[in-house]
Amino acid sequence: MNTGTGALRAATRLIDRSGLADFFDARLARVKPNGDPDRRGRPRVLSVRTLLIGIALAAIDDRELHLVRIRRILGGLSSGQADTLRIPRSEAARLAKLTDRQVSYLWCRMIDLIDPSPHFAGDRLASLDPDGRAAELARRETMLQEVLDRIVEASLDGDRTGSYALDWTFLPSWAKRRPRHKPSPDPDAGTVYIEGGLEPKHFLFGYQVHALVRIAAEGGRPVPNVCERILLQAAAANPAPTLARLITNMNRTEQSVRELLVDRGYSMKVADDWHNPLRRAGVELSFDLHENQRGPHGTTQGAVIADDGVFCPALPEALFGLERLDDFAEAAVRDVIFAEAARRNRFSLVQLGAEKPDGSRRCSCPAAAGKVRCPLKPDSMNLPYSRPTVYPDRTLVADPPKVCTQRTITIGNEVCDSTRQKHRWNTEDWYDAYKRRRRAVETFFSLIEDQGKQEMARGRVKIMGVARTSFMVAFWAAAVNLRVIGRFNTSTKHARVISLTR
Repeated sequence: MNTGTGALRAATRLIDRSGLADFFDARLARVKPNGDPDRRGRPRVLSVRTLLIGIALAAIDDRELHLVRIRRILGGLSSGQADTLRIPRSEAARLAKLTDRQVSYLWCRMIDLIDPSPHFAGDRLASLDPDGRAAELARRETMLQEVLDRIVEASLDGDRTGSYALDWTFLPSWAKRRPRHKPSPDPDAGTVYIEGGLEPKHFLFGYQVHALVRIAAEGGRPVPNVCERILLQAAAANPAPTLARLITNMNRTEQSVRELLVDRGYSMKVADDWHNPLRRAGVELSFDLHENQRGPHGTTQGAVIADDGVFCPALPEALFGLERLDDFAEAAVRDVIFAEAARRNRFSLVQLGAEKPDGSRRCSCPAAAGKVRCPLKPDSMNLPYSRPTVYPDRTLVADPPKVCTQRTITIGNEVCDSTRQKHRWNTEDWYDAYKRRRRAVETFFSLIEDQGKQEMARGRVKIMGVARTSFMVAFWAAAVNLRVIGRFNTSTKHARVISLTR
Protein backbone atom coordinates (compact mmCIF):
# COMPACT_ATOMS: atom_id res chain seq x y z
CA MET A 1 0.00 0.00 0.00
CA ASN A 2 1.43 3.38 -1.05
CA THR A 3 -0.44 5.51 1.50
CA GLY A 4 1.85 7.96 3.29
CA THR A 5 2.46 8.13 7.01
CA GLY A 6 0.44 11.34 7.27
CA ALA A 7 -2.68 9.64 5.90
CA LEU A 8 -2.18 6.68 8.24
CA ARG A 9 -1.95 8.94 11.27
CA ALA A 10 -4.93 11.01 10.11
CA ALA A 11 -7.06 7.87 9.75
CA THR A 12 -6.02 6.61 13.18
CA ARG A 13 -6.75 9.94 14.81
CA LEU A 14 -10.13 10.20 13.06
CA ILE A 15 -11.36 6.78 14.21
CA ASP A 16 -10.00 7.04 17.75
CA ARG A 17 -11.43 10.52 18.25
CA SER A 18 -14.85 9.39 16.99
CA GLY A 19 -15.14 6.60 19.56
CA LEU A 20 -17.05 4.50 17.02
CA ALA A 21 -15.03 1.36 17.70
CA ASP A 22 -16.26 1.22 21.30
CA PHE A 23 -19.71 2.36 20.16
CA PHE A 24 -20.18 -0.64 17.84
CA ASP A 25 -18.26 -3.15 19.97
CA ALA A 26 -20.59 -2.50 22.90
CA ARG A 27 -23.64 -3.13 20.73
CA LEU A 28 -22.26 -6.11 18.83
CA ALA A 29 -21.15 -7.96 21.94
CA ARG A 30 -23.28 -10.98 22.78
CA VAL A 31 -24.37 -11.48 26.36
CA LYS A 32 -25.91 -14.34 28.27
CA PRO A 33 -29.35 -14.03 29.90
CA ASN A 34 -27.63 -13.28 33.23
CA GLY A 35 -25.71 -10.37 31.64
CA ASP A 36 -22.30 -12.04 31.42
CA PRO A 37 -20.36 -11.86 28.11
CA ASP A 38 -21.06 -14.79 25.79
CA ARG A 39 -17.66 -15.93 24.52
CA ARG A 40 -18.88 -18.87 22.47
CA GLY A 41 -18.04 -19.09 18.80
CA ARG A 42 -14.95 -18.37 16.75
CA PRO A 43 -13.12 -15.08 17.54
CA ARG A 44 -13.68 -12.33 15.01
CA VAL A 45 -10.89 -12.14 12.42
CA LEU A 46 -11.43 -8.44 11.74
CA SER A 47 -12.05 -5.89 14.49
CA VAL A 48 -14.47 -3.00 14.19
CA ARG A 49 -11.65 -0.48 14.67
CA THR A 50 -9.57 -1.94 11.85
CA LEU A 51 -12.53 -1.97 9.46
CA LEU A 52 -13.29 1.66 10.27
CA ILE A 53 -9.64 2.57 9.72
CA GLY A 54 -9.80 0.86 6.32
CA ILE A 55 -12.82 2.98 5.34
CA ALA A 56 -11.10 6.14 6.58
CA LEU A 57 -7.94 5.30 4.61
CA ALA A 58 -9.95 4.78 1.43
CA ALA A 59 -11.68 8.16 1.89
CA ILE A 60 -8.51 10.08 2.78
CA ASP A 61 -6.56 8.45 -0.05
CA ASP A 62 -9.27 9.41 -2.59
CA ARG A 63 -10.26 5.81 -3.28
CA GLU A 64 -13.67 4.34 -4.06
CA LEU A 65 -15.53 3.36 -0.90
CA HIS A 66 -16.13 -0.20 -2.04
CA LEU A 67 -15.89 -3.03 0.48
CA VAL A 68 -13.63 -4.87 -1.96
CA ARG A 69 -11.32 -1.87 -2.12
CA ILE A 70 -11.27 -1.61 1.68
CA ARG A 71 -10.35 -5.29 1.97
CA ARG A 72 -7.46 -4.76 -0.45
CA ILE A 73 -6.23 -1.74 1.51
CA LEU A 74 -6.24 -3.69 4.77
CA GLY A 75 -4.71 -6.77 3.15
CA GLY A 76 -1.87 -4.69 1.68
CA LEU A 77 -0.75 -3.08 4.93
CA SER A 78 2.87 -3.66 5.83
CA SER A 79 3.93 -4.47 9.38
CA GLY A 80 5.24 -0.91 9.78
CA GLN A 81 2.00 0.59 8.56
CA ALA A 82 0.01 -1.66 10.89
CA ASP A 83 2.16 -0.45 13.78
CA THR A 84 1.50 3.16 12.78
CA LEU A 85 -2.23 2.40 12.78
CA ARG A 86 -1.83 0.68 16.17
CA ILE A 87 -3.38 -2.54 14.90
CA PRO A 88 -2.47 -5.47 17.17
CA ARG A 89 0.19 -7.67 15.57
CA SER A 90 -1.93 -10.79 15.98
CA GLU A 91 -4.68 -9.19 13.92
CA ALA A 92 -2.29 -7.57 11.45
CA ALA A 93 -0.84 -11.01 10.64
CA ARG A 94 -4.31 -12.21 9.58
CA LEU A 95 -5.17 -9.24 7.34
CA ALA A 96 -3.33 -10.62 4.31
CA LYS A 97 -5.78 -13.54 4.23
CA LEU A 98 -8.84 -11.40 4.87
CA THR A 99 -11.78 -12.30 2.61
CA ASP A 100 -14.49 -10.14 1.09
CA ARG A 101 -17.11 -12.12 2.98
CA GLN A 102 -15.50 -11.37 6.34
CA VAL A 103 -15.44 -7.65 5.60
CA SER A 104 -18.99 -7.66 4.30
CA TYR A 105 -20.30 -9.67 7.25
CA LEU A 106 -18.93 -7.29 9.89
CA TRP A 107 -19.95 -4.23 7.88
CA CYS A 108 -23.54 -5.46 7.52
CA ARG A 109 -23.79 -6.29 11.22
CA MET A 110 -22.68 -2.76 12.11
CA ILE A 111 -25.11 -1.10 9.72
CA ASP A 112 -28.01 -3.29 10.83
CA LEU A 113 -27.75 -1.73 14.28
CA ILE A 114 -28.34 1.81 13.00
CA ASP A 115 -30.42 1.32 9.84
CA PRO A 116 -33.73 3.21 10.25
CA SER A 117 -35.17 2.00 6.96
CA PRO A 118 -38.19 -0.32 7.23
CA HIS A 119 -37.32 -1.65 3.76
CA PHE A 120 -34.02 -3.19 4.88
CA ALA A 121 -35.17 -4.34 8.32
CA GLY A 122 -36.47 -7.63 6.92
CA ASP A 123 -37.63 -10.10 9.56
CA ARG A 124 -35.66 -8.46 12.36
CA LEU A 125 -38.62 -6.26 13.35
CA ALA A 126 -41.39 -8.71 12.41
CA SER A 127 -41.99 -9.73 16.02
CA LEU A 128 -42.73 -6.15 17.13
CA ASP A 129 -46.17 -4.55 17.10
CA PRO A 130 -46.65 -1.37 14.99
CA ASP A 131 -45.90 0.96 17.91
CA GLY A 132 -42.81 -0.98 18.91
CA ARG A 133 -41.65 -1.11 15.31
CA ALA A 134 -42.02 2.66 14.93
CA ALA A 135 -40.18 3.27 18.21
CA GLU A 136 -37.32 0.99 17.16
CA LEU A 137 -36.96 2.69 13.77
CA ALA A 138 -36.98 6.11 15.47
CA ARG A 139 -34.27 4.93 17.86
CA ARG A 140 -32.17 3.72 14.94
CA GLU A 141 -32.63 7.02 13.13
CA THR A 142 -31.24 8.82 16.17
CA MET A 143 -28.33 6.38 16.37
CA LEU A 144 -27.55 6.79 12.68
CA GLN A 145 -27.35 10.58 13.02
CA GLU A 146 -25.16 10.17 16.09
CA VAL A 147 -22.77 7.97 14.12
CA LEU A 148 -22.62 10.47 11.24
CA ASP A 149 -22.01 13.30 13.71
CA ARG A 150 -19.22 11.36 15.40
CA ILE A 151 -17.43 10.78 12.09
CA VAL A 152 -17.65 14.39 10.99
CA GLU A 153 -16.93 15.89 14.43
CA ALA A 154 -13.76 13.81 14.75
CA SER A 155 -12.30 15.59 11.71
CA LEU A 156 -12.90 19.11 13.01
CA ASP A 157 -10.44 21.56 14.48
CA GLY A 158 -10.69 25.07 15.89
CA ASP A 159 -13.48 26.91 17.67
CA ARG A 160 -17.05 27.18 16.43
CA THR A 161 -18.11 30.55 15.10
CA GLY A 162 -21.88 30.12 15.46
CA SER A 163 -22.27 31.07 11.77
CA TYR A 164 -23.08 28.45 9.15
CA ALA A 165 -24.11 28.06 5.54
CA LEU A 166 -26.41 25.21 4.51
CA ASP A 167 -26.65 23.74 1.04
CA TRP A 168 -27.31 20.48 -0.75
CA THR A 169 -26.44 18.45 -3.81
CA PHE A 170 -27.71 15.20 -5.30
CA LEU A 171 -26.03 11.82 -5.17
CA PRO A 172 -27.38 9.23 -7.64
CA SER A 173 -28.06 5.83 -6.15
CA TRP A 174 -26.12 2.79 -7.30
CA ALA A 175 -29.51 1.31 -8.19
CA LYS A 176 -31.15 2.48 -11.37
CA ARG A 177 -34.55 4.05 -11.63
CA ARG A 178 -37.31 1.55 -12.35
CA PRO A 179 -40.82 1.98 -13.77
CA ARG A 180 -43.51 2.58 -11.17
CA HIS A 181 -44.91 -0.92 -11.36
CA LYS A 182 -41.49 -2.49 -10.67
CA PRO A 183 -40.01 -2.36 -7.16
CA SER A 184 -36.61 -0.70 -6.85
CA PRO A 185 -33.65 -2.44 -5.19
CA ASP A 186 -33.07 0.84 -3.32
CA PRO A 187 -36.46 1.86 -1.94
CA ASP A 188 -34.86 4.49 0.33
CA ALA A 189 -33.91 6.61 -2.69
CA GLY A 190 -36.27 8.94 -4.52
CA THR A 191 -36.78 10.40 -7.97
CA VAL A 192 -36.46 14.09 -8.81
CA TYR A 193 -36.68 15.88 -12.15
CA ILE A 194 -33.64 18.06 -12.94
CA GLU A 195 -34.78 21.02 -15.02
CA GLY A 196 -31.84 21.95 -17.20
CA GLY A 197 -29.27 24.41 -15.93
CA LEU A 198 -25.73 23.24 -16.61
CA GLU A 199 -26.95 19.78 -17.66
CA PRO A 200 -29.79 18.45 -19.82
CA LYS A 201 -33.22 17.88 -18.32
CA HIS A 202 -33.45 14.42 -16.83
CA PHE A 203 -34.77 12.30 -13.97
CA LEU A 204 -32.36 11.59 -11.11
CA PHE A 205 -32.83 8.63 -8.79
CA GLY A 206 -30.93 8.93 -5.57
CA TYR A 207 -30.43 11.10 -2.50
CA GLN A 208 -30.13 14.67 -1.31
CA VAL A 209 -26.85 15.36 0.51
CA HIS A 210 -27.18 18.29 2.92
CA ALA A 211 -24.09 19.83 4.54
CA LEU A 212 -23.90 22.39 7.35
CA VAL A 213 -20.65 24.27 6.70
CA ARG A 214 -18.88 26.54 9.17
CA ILE A 215 -18.25 30.10 7.95
CA ALA A 216 -16.64 33.17 9.46
CA ALA A 217 -18.76 35.23 11.83
CA GLU A 218 -19.96 38.53 10.47
CA GLY A 219 -16.94 40.84 10.64
CA GLY A 220 -14.85 38.04 12.15
CA ARG A 221 -11.55 36.51 11.16
CA PRO A 222 -11.35 33.84 8.42
CA VAL A 223 -11.91 30.22 9.44
CA PRO A 224 -11.61 26.91 7.57
CA ASN A 225 -14.94 26.19 5.88
CA VAL A 226 -15.45 22.70 7.26
CA CYS A 227 -18.61 20.62 7.35
CA GLU A 228 -20.01 20.08 10.85
CA ARG A 229 -23.16 18.10 10.05
CA ILE A 230 -24.29 15.96 7.14
CA LEU A 231 -27.71 14.51 6.31
CA LEU A 232 -28.95 12.24 3.53
CA GLN A 233 -32.57 11.94 2.43
CA ALA A 234 -34.44 10.65 -0.59
CA ALA A 235 -34.08 13.01 -3.55
CA ALA A 236 -37.75 14.03 -3.52
CA ALA A 237 -38.17 14.31 0.27
CA ASN A 238 -38.90 17.56 2.12
CA PRO A 239 -35.70 18.23 4.11
CA ALA A 240 -37.02 21.16 6.16
CA PRO A 241 -38.55 19.33 9.19
CA THR A 242 -35.60 16.95 9.62
CA LEU A 243 -32.96 19.66 9.24
CA ALA A 244 -34.85 21.96 11.60
CA ARG A 245 -34.87 19.20 14.24
CA LEU A 246 -31.16 18.55 13.69
CA ILE A 247 -30.24 22.22 14.16
CA THR A 248 -32.61 22.57 17.12
CA ASN A 249 -30.93 19.59 18.80
CA MET A 250 -27.54 21.22 18.24
CA ASN A 251 -28.81 24.30 20.11
CA ARG A 252 -30.50 22.35 22.88
CA THR A 253 -27.42 22.15 25.11
CA GLU A 254 -25.49 25.16 23.80
CA GLN A 255 -26.07 27.90 21.24
CA SER A 256 -24.02 26.23 18.49
CA VAL A 257 -25.94 27.73 15.55
CA ARG A 258 -26.67 31.43 15.91
CA GLU A 259 -26.70 32.43 12.23
CA LEU A 260 -27.66 30.34 9.20
CA LEU A 261 -27.30 31.26 5.51
CA VAL A 262 -29.50 29.26 3.12
CA ASP A 263 -30.68 29.42 -0.47
CA ARG A 264 -34.25 29.46 -1.75
CA GLY A 265 -34.37 25.66 -1.71
CA TYR A 266 -34.82 25.99 2.06
CA SER A 267 -36.31 29.46 2.56
CA MET A 268 -39.28 28.67 0.29
CA LYS A 269 -40.40 25.87 2.62
CA VAL A 270 -43.48 26.19 4.81
CA ALA A 271 -42.77 28.51 7.73
CA ASP A 272 -44.00 26.00 10.33
CA ASP A 273 -41.54 23.41 8.98
CA TRP A 274 -38.52 25.69 8.69
CA HIS A 275 -38.56 29.37 9.71
CA ASN A 276 -40.56 29.19 12.94
CA PRO A 277 -38.75 26.23 14.58
CA LEU A 278 -35.37 27.80 13.84
CA ARG A 279 -36.41 31.20 15.20
CA ARG A 280 -37.60 29.53 18.41
CA ALA A 281 -34.18 27.85 18.63
CA GLY A 282 -32.47 31.25 18.47
CA VAL A 283 -31.23 31.01 14.88
CA GLU A 284 -31.08 34.14 12.70
CA LEU A 285 -31.67 33.35 9.03
CA SER A 286 -30.23 35.06 5.95
CA PHE A 287 -31.44 34.20 2.45
CA ASP A 288 -32.46 35.58 -0.92
CA LEU A 289 -36.10 36.23 -1.74
CA HIS A 290 -37.91 34.33 -4.46
CA GLU A 291 -39.81 36.24 -7.14
CA ASN A 292 -43.09 35.24 -5.47
CA GLN A 293 -41.92 36.71 -2.16
CA ARG A 294 -40.92 40.10 -3.53
CA GLY A 295 -43.14 43.18 -3.86
CA PRO A 296 -46.22 44.27 -1.83
CA HIS A 297 -48.27 41.63 -0.01
CA GLY A 298 -51.14 43.51 1.59
CA THR A 299 -51.31 45.46 4.83
CA THR A 300 -51.52 44.91 8.58
CA GLN A 301 -53.19 47.54 10.79
CA GLY A 302 -52.58 50.01 7.97
CA ALA A 303 -48.86 49.26 7.56
CA VAL A 304 -47.66 48.07 4.15
CA ILE A 305 -46.18 44.55 3.89
CA ALA A 306 -43.53 44.45 1.17
CA ASP A 307 -40.66 42.03 0.51
CA ASP A 308 -39.38 41.01 3.97
CA GLY A 309 -40.58 44.00 6.00
CA VAL A 310 -43.47 46.13 7.23
CA PHE A 311 -43.46 49.81 6.26
CA CYS A 312 -45.20 53.12 6.87
CA PRO A 313 -48.48 53.45 4.88
CA ALA A 314 -47.00 56.59 3.26
CA LEU A 315 -44.26 54.53 1.60
CA PRO A 316 -43.86 55.79 -2.00
CA GLU A 317 -45.19 53.29 -4.54
CA ALA A 318 -41.87 53.40 -6.37
CA LEU A 319 -40.31 51.70 -3.32
CA PHE A 320 -42.94 48.96 -2.93
CA GLY A 321 -40.71 46.49 -4.75
CA LEU A 322 -36.94 46.73 -5.22
CA GLU A 323 -34.96 45.35 -8.13
CA ARG A 324 -33.21 42.14 -7.18
CA LEU A 325 -29.45 42.49 -6.91
CA ASP A 326 -27.81 40.31 -9.54
CA ASP A 327 -24.91 38.14 -8.41
CA PHE A 328 -22.68 39.58 -11.14
CA ALA A 329 -23.77 43.22 -10.86
CA GLU A 330 -21.03 45.83 -11.15
CA ALA A 331 -20.13 48.02 -8.19
CA ALA A 332 -21.93 51.06 -9.63
CA VAL A 333 -25.17 49.09 -10.05
CA ARG A 334 -24.87 47.70 -6.53
CA ASP A 335 -24.45 51.20 -5.10
CA VAL A 336 -27.65 52.38 -6.78
CA ILE A 337 -29.65 49.44 -5.42
CA PHE A 338 -28.12 49.87 -1.96
CA ALA A 339 -29.11 53.55 -1.98
CA GLU A 340 -32.72 52.67 -2.89
CA ALA A 341 -32.84 50.03 -0.15
CA ALA A 342 -31.45 52.50 2.40
CA ARG A 343 -34.02 55.08 1.32
CA ARG A 344 -36.86 52.59 1.77
CA ASN A 345 -35.46 51.45 5.12
CA ARG A 346 -36.29 54.87 6.58
CA PHE A 347 -39.98 53.99 6.19
CA SER A 348 -39.61 50.62 7.93
CA LEU A 349 -41.34 49.96 11.22
CA VAL A 350 -38.91 49.56 14.13
CA GLN A 351 -39.10 46.43 16.29
CA LEU A 352 -39.03 47.14 20.02
CA GLY A 353 -37.33 44.39 21.99
CA ALA A 354 -37.15 40.71 21.19
CA GLU A 355 -39.88 38.58 19.67
CA LYS A 356 -42.36 37.03 22.06
CA PRO A 357 -42.56 33.23 22.43
CA ASP A 358 -45.48 33.12 19.97
CA GLY A 359 -43.41 35.01 17.36
CA SER A 360 -45.33 38.28 17.65
CA ARG A 361 -43.38 41.52 18.05
CA ARG A 362 -44.06 45.03 19.20
CA CYS A 363 -43.23 47.65 16.57
CA SER A 364 -43.21 51.41 16.33
CA CYS A 365 -43.87 53.53 13.25
CA PRO A 366 -40.75 55.26 11.82
CA ALA A 367 -41.97 58.72 12.87
CA ALA A 368 -42.45 57.65 16.48
CA ALA A 369 -38.98 56.05 16.35
CA GLY A 370 -37.41 59.28 15.12
CA LYS A 371 -36.46 58.05 11.64
CA VAL A 372 -38.74 60.39 9.68
CA ARG A 373 -40.86 63.50 10.20
CA CYS A 374 -44.62 63.03 9.82
CA PRO A 375 -47.54 65.48 10.41
CA LEU A 376 -49.59 62.63 11.88
CA LYS A 377 -47.02 62.36 14.67
CA PRO A 378 -46.61 66.02 15.72
CA ASP A 379 -43.64 65.31 18.00
CA SER A 380 -41.67 64.04 15.02
CA MET A 381 -41.93 67.42 13.30
CA ASN A 382 -39.45 68.76 15.87
CA LEU A 383 -36.77 66.49 14.42
CA PRO A 384 -34.03 68.14 12.33
CA TYR A 385 -34.65 68.59 8.61
CA SER A 386 -31.90 66.09 7.90
CA ARG A 387 -34.62 63.50 8.56
CA PRO A 388 -36.88 62.88 5.54
CA THR A 389 -40.40 64.21 5.78
CA VAL A 390 -43.39 61.97 5.09
CA TYR A 391 -46.37 63.56 3.34
CA PRO A 392 -49.45 61.38 3.94
CA ASP A 393 -52.20 61.68 1.36
CA ARG A 394 -55.70 62.93 2.09
CA THR A 395 -57.06 59.45 2.78
CA LEU A 396 -54.49 58.83 5.52
CA VAL A 397 -55.10 62.26 7.05
CA ALA A 398 -58.89 61.85 7.01
CA ASP A 399 -58.91 58.32 8.38
CA PRO A 400 -55.51 57.35 9.80
CA PRO A 401 -55.07 53.62 10.51
CA LYS A 402 -53.98 52.15 13.81
CA VAL A 403 -50.27 52.29 12.94
CA CYS A 404 -50.61 56.08 12.55
CA THR A 405 -52.71 56.74 15.66
CA GLN A 406 -50.89 54.50 18.16
CA ARG A 407 -47.32 54.79 19.28
CA THR A 408 -46.78 51.04 18.91
CA ILE A 409 -48.64 48.10 17.40
CA THR A 410 -48.31 44.33 17.81
CA ILE A 411 -47.56 42.41 14.62
CA GLY A 412 -48.36 38.71 14.60
CA ASN A 413 -45.95 35.96 13.65
CA GLU A 414 -47.89 35.25 10.44
CA VAL A 415 -46.72 38.60 8.97
CA CYS A 416 -43.53 37.98 6.96
CA ASP A 417 -43.15 34.61 8.70
CA SER A 418 -41.25 33.13 5.73
CA THR A 419 -39.39 36.26 4.58
CA ARG A 420 -38.06 38.21 7.57
CA GLN A 421 -34.38 37.70 8.31
CA LYS A 422 -31.34 39.10 10.08
CA HIS A 423 -30.68 42.00 7.67
CA ARG A 424 -33.22 43.73 5.46
CA TRP A 425 -33.16 42.17 2.00
CA ASN A 426 -31.14 43.89 -0.75
CA THR A 427 -29.36 46.26 1.63
CA GLU A 428 -25.59 46.59 1.77
CA ASP A 429 -25.49 44.83 5.16
CA TRP A 430 -27.50 41.94 3.71
CA TYR A 431 -25.19 41.72 0.71
CA ASP A 432 -22.06 41.63 2.88
CA ALA A 433 -23.57 39.12 5.30
CA TYR A 434 -25.23 36.80 2.79
CA LYS A 435 -23.89 37.13 -0.75
CA ARG A 436 -20.21 37.42 0.16
CA ARG A 437 -20.08 34.74 2.87
CA ARG A 438 -22.42 32.09 1.50
CA ARG A 439 -19.99 31.26 -1.31
CA ALA A 440 -17.91 29.40 1.27
CA VAL A 441 -20.34 26.47 1.23
CA GLU A 442 -19.68 25.91 -2.46
CA THR A 443 -16.04 25.15 -1.65
CA PHE A 444 -17.02 22.10 0.36
CA PHE A 445 -19.19 20.64 -2.39
CA SER A 446 -16.62 21.39 -5.08
CA LEU A 447 -14.06 19.37 -3.10
CA ILE A 448 -16.29 16.42 -2.23
CA GLU A 449 -17.42 16.17 -5.88
CA ASP A 450 -13.95 16.80 -7.36
CA GLN A 451 -13.12 14.01 -9.81
CA GLY A 452 -9.48 14.12 -8.73
CA LYS A 453 -10.34 13.80 -5.05
CA GLN A 454 -13.32 12.20 -3.26
CA GLU A 455 -15.53 12.35 -6.38
CA MET A 456 -18.88 11.75 -4.71
CA ALA A 457 -20.72 10.29 -7.69
CA ARG A 458 -22.65 7.23 -8.80
CA GLY A 459 -20.55 4.09 -8.62
CA ARG A 460 -18.09 5.44 -6.06
CA VAL A 461 -20.20 3.63 -3.45
CA LYS A 462 -21.78 0.43 -4.70
CA ILE A 463 -24.23 0.00 -1.88
CA MET A 464 -27.88 0.89 -1.38
CA GLY A 465 -29.97 2.28 1.44
CA VAL A 466 -29.83 5.57 3.28
CA ALA A 467 -27.85 4.19 6.25
CA ARG A 468 -25.14 2.51 4.17
CA THR A 469 -24.80 5.42 1.75
CA SER A 470 -24.76 8.16 4.38
CA PHE A 471 -22.18 6.25 6.46
CA MET A 472 -19.75 6.30 3.55
CA VAL A 473 -20.53 9.89 2.56
CA ALA A 474 -19.74 10.97 6.14
CA PHE A 475 -16.21 9.58 5.70
CA TRP A 476 -15.86 11.58 2.48
CA ALA A 477 -16.98 14.70 4.35
CA ALA A 478 -14.42 14.00 7.08
CA ALA A 479 -11.68 13.58 4.47
CA VAL A 480 -12.61 16.92 2.88
CA ASN A 481 -12.52 18.56 6.33
CA LEU A 482 -9.00 17.27 6.93
CA ARG A 483 -7.88 18.64 3.56
CA VAL A 484 -9.53 22.04 4.16
CA ILE A 485 -8.00 22.39 7.63
CA GLY A 486 -4.56 21.41 6.32
CA ARG A 487 -4.70 23.97 3.52
CA PHE A 488 -6.00 26.66 5.84
CA ASN A 489 -3.26 26.07 8.40
CA THR A 490 -0.61 26.14 5.67
CA SER A 491 -1.90 29.38 4.16
CA THR A 492 -2.23 30.99 7.58
CA LYS A 493 1.37 30.12 8.48
CA HIS A 494 2.53 31.38 5.08
CA ALA A 495 0.67 34.67 5.58
CA ARG A 496 2.16 35.02 9.07
CA VAL A 497 5.70 34.48 7.74
CA ILE A 498 5.16 37.12 5.04
CA SER A 499 3.87 39.63 7.57
CA LEU A 500 6.88 39.05 9.83
CA THR A 501 9.37 39.57 7.00
CA ARG A 502 7.93 42.91 5.98
